[in-house]
Amino acid sequence: MNLGDIETAVRLQKDLVIMILNDDAYGMIKWKQKNMGFEDFWLDLKNPNFPLLAQAFGAQWHKLDDPDSFKEEITKIINSPWVHIVEVPFQYPEKIQ
Repeated sequence: MNLGDIETAVRLQKDLVIMILNDDAYGMIKWKQKNMGFEDFWLDLKNPNFPLLAQAFGAQWHKLDDPDSFKEEITKIINSPWVHIVEVPFQYPEKIQ
């Protein structure tokens, strides 16, 4: 939630993995409010273009949208040097018992 972290990690040449659970909303708040019977009120978002954002900072961008290869891909990313921004499309379940 803070772009300064990306800039700092790139400038200092640190190894960092930033994972974005992308649901195009403040999804956890939206999901919790829905399960409590509250109305949805301005919680949907328009996200930036994450590949261009990563490129602008000099970081590597990855999108992991295949559950079958997730573990293998995230392991490769974690074991690779540099700053990596990992986007994971995500949807909250309707209701959790």
